Amino acid sequence: MSGFPTAHFCKRCNRETPHSEVLVRKPSSYDTDKSILGTLKLWAHTLINGGHYYDMDR
Repeated sequence: MSGFPTAHFCKRCNRETPHSEVLVRKPSSYDTDKSILGTLKLWAHTLINGGHYYDMDR
C-alpha cells in the first residue's frame, strides 16, 4: 500500500492526524474462480472499478 499517506490533515482540528487503521483487501469470489468465466468476471470487475477494490477488511 505504498503511496498512501500515513496521516491526513484534519480541517476541524487544524493539524495532521495519523491514520489509526490499515485496510487489507478481502479476496473476492472472482479470485478463487479459475474458470474462463471467472477470469472474465475478475477482468470486468477490475475494469469497472478502475483497478480499485472496495471490499476491504479493517
